[in-house]
Amino acid sequence: MAGIAIDQPATPAATRSATRSATQALARAVAAALLVAAASIVAVLLLAARPDWWRAFAAASVVSVAAAAASVPIVAWGLRTGLKRPEILTFSYVASMFIRAVVGIGGGVAAVVLGKYPLTATLMMILPYYFSILAAETIVVVRLLRTAPQQPEPPASRPAENTHA
Repeated sequence: MAGIAIDQPATPAATRSATRSATQALARAVAAALLVAAASIVAVLLLAARPDWWRAFAAASVVSVAAAAASVPIVAWGLRTGLKRPEILTFSYVASMFIRAVVGIGGGVAAVVLGKYPLTATLMMILPYYFSILAAETIVVVRLLRTAPQQPEPPASRPAENTHA
């Protein structure tokens, strides 16, 4: 992402371009994380040779994609508003973790209860997806915060002199 110099005021077009680039980087990273997690789970499933776990894999994959789709817009909102105010970005990042957990666990439980998917396999396969999405979002957010223009430090005020001596 191209940095904006501190001494130059950011134009709305430059800000929109930087936000769009950050959002695209986030979406690409999360999509790649989902694919890597899916490939890793498939490798384990091939070794396990448990046919009923393939149904659990399908349920966990669908639920995890839904969880990612629910959490990415929250982080993207934080990126849009929070590069100059890191507390907003931090709040959106933590909120996205909570939303992703709620959607993931809720979807997994719904798949088990309503769809009669295998309990342990379904819920345990959601975990690698969750952590891979978390890692992708963390990497993108940290890289963007490191390259974002920082607010200049205010000049240090001198301590008051003791005039009673």
